Amino acid sequence: MTIWLGFDIEITGEISARALRQMRREAMKRTGAYWQQRQLPKHFTQTASTEYSMKRRGRKYQSRKRKIARKGGRAPLVFTGMMELLMRRKQVVRAFPTRVSISIPGPSYMSMRPKGNRPNLGEEATRVNTKDQDELTKIHDQELQKLIDNYKPTRRRRIK
Repeated sequence: MTIWLGFDIEITGEISARALRQMRREAMKRTGAYWQQRQLPKHFTQTASTEYSMKRRGRKYQSRKRKIARKGGRAPLVFTGMMELLMRRKQVVRAFPTRVSISIPGPSYMSMRPKGNRPNLGEEATRVNTKDQDELTKIHDQELQKLIDNYKPTRRRRIK
């Protein structure tokens, strides 16, 4: 499963196009890492169902979960904890100048295209609400500004 985050920016000045692309890529990478470390864990809390507008679970599922669940409790995406464990483990953050993608391993039962009336666990686990989106935009802008402020142009010499 891949998460896509993208931002539109416009910068003018004495920064080369190549240096600007590298800075934007680095800012995107830091933004993706921030989402991975700070916002993904919020999806596995008790308040996640209202915060991320998750599909309501059925009565049978809820009663079975209360009886069987090891650490889930009331968190909607946690039954045995396997999905949370796998999703928070090893993730690959790939950054580009205009977007970042985060590849997240998930359990075999988690699908981005669920069958029947099942909840879309992949979409629910990776959803970004407007509050989180504003926070990510702020983080991206701050990181990009730091990189621009610390930019030192390199001089190229032509060798004859």
